[in-house]
Amino acid sequence: MYILNNTKEIFTERFAPRFVIRTRCILELLSATPKYFLEIGCGIGDFLRVLENLGWSGIGIDISPKAIEIAKKKITSNNIRVYHAAEVKSDKKFDYIFALEVLEHIANDKEMILKWRYYLSEDSKIIISVPAHKRKWTKHDNLAGHFKRYENHELMELMDFAGLNVERIINYGFPILNITNYIRGMIATKDSRWCLPKMERIKSSGLNKWQAIGYFGKIILTIITTLFYPIQKVFWHYDISDGYIVVASPKGKRR
Repeated sequence: MYILNNTKEIFTERFAPRFVIRTRCILELLSATPKYFLEIGCGIGDFLRVLENLGWSGIGIDISPKAIEIAKKKITSNNIRVYHAAEVKSDKKFDYIFALEVLEHIANDKEMILKWRYYLSEDSKIIISVPAHKRKWTKHDNLAGHFKRYENHELMELMDFAGLNVERIINYGFPILNITNYIRGMIATKDSRWCLPKMERIKSSGLNKWQAIGYFGKIILTIITTLFYPIQKVFWHYDISDGYIVVASPKGKRR
């Protein structure tokens, strides 16, 4: 488990409460030794920057040319590369695969997770995050091009279908992300992307990160996420929060 000396490792110039809380959760689930990774749907490279700061090496892929362009400019290390998804061959293997807020954008999630499975060796891990619970669907889900929100049993069944053992599943973010999800749903109707086709909304979803307004806004949000992080951990297994994180590994892997 990583022990963060300060929060700068998980902050980028675009501060988003969901991103910060999710990232802190994931860092608790990772190997403390830098590994070779693939991030599927890396967007504008926020999580790539986190892994870069921690000394990891690997590849980020996305389907949005604009997101790829931005992500490439963020990364300063030669140990991390960013490509279009079609450029990475399926015979390549990684220690960790990250697919964070990606699966909900895919109509045939079973077909896709089988493709991701090819990137895993017997000692690899895959970490997936998705929005939780159909009852929490809002207009923001429509705007972002989501096909679904997931229930716990659906994720377990999907991992089993792909030949993966679930090592850990947490329902993270209560209550702060439940509140921000409601707010996002309220303001989604004012977004200009409603006029775009669904695939274009999906591509643009990785470009849109909630940004704090000014220096004091960032300070306030830093305080809020720092205070609420240990509180939300208490509710990881109560299945009432707004997001899931799954850690899985290939069945039959060496222990």
